[in-house]
Amino acid sequence: VATDGFRMVVVKSECKIDNLLLPIEVAKLFDKFNSPTVNYTGEELLIESDSLTMYAKAIDDTFPAYKPVIPDTTDNT
Repeated sequence: VATDGFRMVVVKSECKIDNLLLPIEVAKLFDKFNSPTVNYTGEELLIESDSLTMYAKAIDDTFPAYKPVIPDTTDNT
């Protein structure tokens, strides 16, 4: 889950990291990676693929319950 205070992005992946809160600019870049390797230390995130490497600092906070505000289906993508 990522936010800039106005927008929220939920990235679904096979990565098994719980409660990771990122800046929205970082979450938007996730689909640029092809089969990435993700290393997370609890504070820092390193994402690497064949052609890209990205380092980001996680936000040290708890994101509020967001699932109730996301509709199950939508016409928008």
